Order: sequence, then C-alpha cells, then structure tokens
Amino acid sequence: MASGTLPHDLDAEQAVLGCLLIDPDAIHQVRGVVEPSDFYAERNGRILRAALSLLERNEPVDILTLKVELQREGVLRVSGGLEYLAELSQKMPTAASVRHYAGIVRDFAVQRQLAAASADVHAAAMNGHYNREKALATLQGTVASIQARYAATEAHAEAPTGAWTADEILGAQDVDEPVDWLPFLDREGVIAEGMTHLIAGYTGAGKSPLLQFATVGWLRGDRRVVWVSEEPKRVWRAKLDTLQALYGSKVPWPNLRIVPVMGRRPPELLSRVSERAFDIMVLDTLRTVCQPLHQNDADDVRRAVVPWQTCASDQHATLIVLHHLRKAEGEHGERISGTEGIPALFDNVFEYSFTSSPDRRALRSVRVRHGGDPLNMVVARLGDDFGELRVLAEGGYTVTRERDVRIVEILEEADRDLLTSEIQHRYGASPPSLGAVLRSLMRLAQRGAVLRTPPLDVEVRGRRVTWRAADLFTQR
Repeated sequence: MASGTLPHDLDAEQAVLGCLLIDPDAIHQVRGVVEPSDFYAERNGRILRAALSLLERNEPVDILTLKVELQREGVLRVSGGLEYLAELSQKMPTAASVRHYAGIVRDFAVQRQLAAASADVHAAAMNGHYNREKALATLQGTVASIQARYAATEAHAEAPTGAWTADEILGAQDVDEPVDWLPFLDREGVIAEGMTHLIAGYTGAGKSPLLQFATVGWLRGDRRVVWVSEEPKRVWRAKLDTLQALYGSKVPWPNLRIVPVMGRRPPELLSRVSERAFDIMVLDTLRTVCQPLHQNDADDVRRAVVPWQTCASDQHATLIVLHHLRKAEGEHGERISGTEGIPALFDNVFEYSFTSSPDRRALRSVRVRHGGDPLNMVVARLGDDFGELRVLAEGGYTVTRERDVRIVEILEEADRDLLTSEIQHRYGASPPSLGAVLRSLMRLAQRGAVLRTPPLDVEVRGRRVTWRAADLFTQR
C-alpha cells in the first residue's frame, strides 16, 4: 500500500469474493460481517451487493447468476465483466476462512471511517470553523456506530470464554431482586424497566398510538425517551398536536426525541440515537429500524437486533420494539411475523390484537421473563378518535378479583408494612407473578383499599416501596 493511500487490502477483498464463487454457503458467513460499502475497490463492492441481492431472493450465488444480476443492475462492465468474475473464481482461497478475509476488509473500512471523521474535525479546525460540540458529536457518533457494529459481529460468533458450573448459573439468579416498573397507561407491572420488550400487532391495530400514550406517562416521570420512527415529520406533528391538546404543559416534551429513519442505515441511526442520553428507546418498527436482510433467518435477525440491545444496555435503558403479526387465513392471522426465533431475543413479548369491538384492543403476554401470571388487558379509547387510551379490564375478572381479595387478607394479617415480594411469598399455593401482584396492589391503591409508601403521587424510581391495608379494611 503506497504512502498516503487510504488503508485497504485488495487481496482480502478478492479473497472474500472468490470464496463466494467456490462455496455456496460462504455468503451466509459474510453477511453481517462486511458490507458492500466496506470495499475500497468500487467494483468489488458492486459484486458483493449483487450477491446479497441474490441471497435476498433465495437464489444461488455463482458466476452465471452474478453476471445476470450485474447486467440487470447495469453495472456488469464497470464491475470488470465476466472476465473479472472468472479471475476471482481462480483465486481459490480457502472458503473456510471467508470470515477472516471479511474481517480484514471490515477493519480497513473502519480505519478509513475513523480517518474521515478525524479529517473533518481537522479541516474545520484549520479553516477556523471549529465547533467543540459539533466536533465531539462527530467523533462520538463515529465511535458509537463502530462499537455497535463490532458488538453485532461478536454476538454472532462469540468466542468461548470458559465454562460455568450449574451452581454458578443458578446462583446468579436472585428471585428477590427488585424490579422497577414503568407506568403503562394507568397500570404498573407491565413494562419492566431496564429490560427488552417486543410488542407485535397487526397493521392498523394501533401499536404506535398505544406506545405514544404510554410515553406521556414516562415523560411525566422524568424519563428521557428516544423514538426511532419510520413515520415522517408531518405525521409526528399531528400526533404531538393531539397529545399536547390532551395534556398541555403537564408533560416535559423536550425529554422526547424523535429520530426519523428516512432511508438511513442502522449504523447511522445508532450514531444519532447515541448523541444524547436516554432512559427508554422505542424502535418503530423492527423491520424498518433494525433492517434485517431476511426476517425468516434467525441469525440475521439476531445480528440486526443485538446492536440496539447493546446500545440500550450501555445506557441502562429500557428497549421497546414494535413489530408486525403475520397475516394468515382470513382477515387476521396468527403468530409473530418472521422467524420463530424473534421472541427469544426479548425478555418480554406482547401481542396487541383486534377484538370484536372496533374501538377496543387486547394486549396479552406471549413471553414473560419472570414467568407466572400472563398479562391479559383490554384497552379502549375514551371519547372520539382522538381520545385518551385507557385499560378497561384485566382478565379474567374472577381470577383478578380473587387475587385482590387474597392480597388484602395478607396485608390485614401482617403486623407491619410489606414489600411486594413479601406479599407474593405469603400468597400460598400457586402464587401469581411479581408483576401480577404489583398490578393488583396498584389497582387496590387507586381504589383506596391499600396504602403505598411512598404515596401514589410520588415518583418511586429506585426507592423502597412497601404496602399496608387501609384503615377502612383493618378497622371493622
């Protein structure tokens, strides 16, 4: 490599492409490690882009299919033609090492990316246009996108880190570890703070409005929310006009930040998200924000989602991802769209679906990390089409009522205030989940049947919470 030339390795680039031509499975090893834009030689990047297009259509990758695809895109000649493809196939690298070659190409691309960011800051400083905040944002954004990229690659091919005994794994679990809950409409015990959540629903069911009304409660609790959205600015203007008309100055709106997708790739979106600290991140939707090449490929979806989970984890934030339910027979289908491995990527998974009533929706648990009582709520809009969303019922009614009565009995029998986990432990046979106990306690507290310390109108984030029976129930 000549002095003054940007860092690259043409031999490694050709080795990657050569592997694709001699091993049909090599493309699966390359995807997620290297991108077409990583190639220093533009013709090499065009060839990889064509190979990925073939993969998306489940077509084989070989000399003839690549030739046809490059012709279809009108770039066969500038990509070296059939002669260059034949030359690449004769390189005969070891196909088993394709990830190694792809890693070399990626690492040189990262070096060029860092050099470009540094050059921009250097040029601004030399030309008298230096701005400290802008310079730091440029460098920090570049580093954040690179870290997220390496995290996704390493998560897919995790190196062995030793072994654990069963005792070590089980000992790491703390069943009494307190869980902080984010308010969700007028309920707690639904969205666990600091965890990852997937909410899947049919198109038109209202997943985004559901989260937007929940966001109001989070903003009121002084949480900082970043929303990565597929919707344009004009749509958000209408949404915020509606929310402001309902809640006005009671909500600290500056704590809500919208990052529009607008055709941007995940590394750039991650860079923009990481510019400021946040407590809650909403991705709307998995397909348009995370951008997996193929939703039916579990590994590909995992590579696309992990960088966002890493970004949220680095900020100790809650991640909520909106997704679609697959259409099947009839008007509404069954099952979450894409690979069956998608739910396994999240701590908690919910389905938001239609009901027999046009103005009501059902929110139910599909996967709950803490196990136990699954969530089953009916959500309705109050008033007209722009009214507030509220939880009407939590089912089934009989089970819920029996749980409430038992919890009041436990508090009446206690000679002191109890923690939520203590109430669960005193429940007896088949105790409900900690989240279900908390939802009952909140419902009872709102009716005045039990008292919370601190009171309901006080933010409890990170504070010790206890419960006791109200005098109305103890002095009979």
